[in-house]
Amino acid sequence: MPIPRVHSKIINTSARHAFGPLGIIQKGASRTWLDDHGWWLTVIGFQPSAWSKGTYLNIGAMWLW
Repeated sequence: MPIPRVHSKIINTSARHAFGPLGIIQKGASRTWLDDHGWWLTVIGFQPSAWSKGTYLNIGAMWLW
């Protein structure tokens, strides 16, 4: 089920406002944001809900050893 562009715009604007000062960057035009620290990486993703209006927030950490 495609998500209306309005929802994506609201999520991206809010994320840009919150993550921008922290140096977290958006990956292209997706709902994925990256916080690269060189030897470890935080991945933040906004996943659309198939059951109701809204989104899920997924956060993961990867150690780049």
